[in-house]
Amino acid sequence: MVTKDPRASGGFSLRERLTAALLGGGLDDTALVTGLYRRARVQAAPTRVGQIRMLVTKPFEYGRKWAGFVRAHGSALEAQFGAGRVRQFVALYRSWLSGAAHPDPFAAYWAFAGRRARRKWGAWLGPVQSHVLLGDLALRRAPDLARSIGDKRRFPAWALEHGLPIEPLLAVFEDGAPRIGSAEACAAALPHIDLFAKPADYWSGYGAKRWLAGSAGHWTDQEGRAVTSREIVAALMEQSRERPIVLQRCLRPHPSMKFLTPGAVSTIRVVTYQDVPG
Repeated sequence: MVTKDPRASGGFSLRERLTAALLGGGLDDTALVTGLYRRARVQAAPTRVGQIRMLVTKPFEYGRKWAGFVRAHGSALEAQFGAGRVRQFVALYRSWLSGAAHPDPFAAYWAFAGRRARRKWGAWLGPVQSHVLLGDLALRRAPDLARSIGDKRRFPAWALEHGLPIEPLLAVFEDGAPRIGSAEACAAALPHIDLFAKPADYWSGYGAKRWLAGSAGHWTDQEGRAVTSREIVAALMEQSRERPIVLQRCLRPHPSMKFLTPGAVSTIRVVTYQDVPG
């Protein structure tokens, strides 16, 4: 049963179903799952203009990505599946149209060798799709909890409340300014340590930036340039005009774990489920 508040109930309104059907290209289970994934991605754009731009540009973007994939792997695909490059591109691009598949070898295998006895078995649920769909499901079933966990501005307070160790926030930037205090005060308060910034409401490292502490009063950015605290704050203020930004200490991997990573901290991702009454 669909109630008037689908996000509180976990149900889907008629409008949401129609939107998912339009974005997924059909009314069956596969199309609706694909449409819900695409709907969540579009809604992640911070502005209406950004959402429209995404709808217009994504078909061309993925056409370009699949063309590059065929150029790089066409010979191997032809040897394995007996398909020429034109057929490869058509089949692979169709896999994006019908299932939002990303250009990688797993999607290629799915596009050429997957046996789909029934249409609804053809859904493509890779890590990105699963992450987005689980986030949308969590927001429907437990919106307050989902926002506390999913918003990096709110998560530190939630983690401390529940006894979890957390790297504290050094600053938050929203709408082109620090959330607390002036730009000058924020720059003056920055500790001379490695710094890491990222959008508060995005995922997969998009928009992340790092500065390594160098000589007194200076840091080295990702392009190898020496910058001051004022320049760091100015860059984050400008970036926050599109999305809210959080700034934290940049962590380094433990010496015994360095063989697992080229420099970034290795993580383990765990999906948990909470029974929500009602």
